[in-house]
Amino acid sequence: MLTYSQCQTCGESLLISFVGQESCITCPSTPAEKLCREFVDAIQREDHGEVVRLEKLLNAPPKPVAMGSAALWYASTAHWPVFPIVPGEKRPLTKRGLHDASLEPDQIREWWTRWPTANIGGVTGIAYDCVDVDGPEGFKSLQDIEEHVPESFGRSNTRRGQHIFIKPTGDGNRAGFRPGLDFRGKSGYVLLPMSQVEGFTYTWAVKPSPEIYGKTAP
Repeated sequence: MLTYSQCQTCGESLLISFVGQESCITCPSTPAEKLCREFVDAIQREDHGEVVRLEKLLNAPPKPVAMGSAALWYASTAHWPVFPIVPGEKRPLTKRGLHDASLEPDQIREWWTRWPTANIGGVTGIAYDCVDVDGPEGFKSLQDIEEHVPESFGRSNTRRGQHIFIKPTGDGNRAGFRPGLDFRGKSGYVLLPMSQVEGFTYTWAVKPSPEIYGKTAP
């Protein structure tokens, strides 16, 4: 299964060839890539003190981002309709749930002004579908069918596994289609990174690729 992201330097689609890659081979390395390279070099020369120092930097938690700002990014840059979710949970806050999802900045600001800690729901089946990998059983199932899984255009870390973002298939939702694997497609939704469940913050393991960015209205 090929995995794509977005080059953090030139903004073009990026085929991932190694863990932690953020830029094209022809573009300058990002600060994170340089830090990883320094860490590997320190291990190879057995510089224990430098290994410990760099490991702390690599494992430092990301700077917090306001939920409303993240929701606006998804809507304005990725063109993904979003809607508010109960803080710390997966239940919609609005009456119609995913059917209330919006790209409108004013609506999104109104929601996250009213509920500043609301989680961020993203509607599947429009710009992307999602394979939900749940726990060791899910990763084993994914390994068994990996050659049949479509190309990945982003991966997020969840509390128990990962969400794998793929291009829309037109298929509906399927729970437990393999042990530990669910599918979110037409009329489904997932929590997007920056959302929190039971103290765990969803993060991007592989940042989303332009191939699954939605289209702006003509």
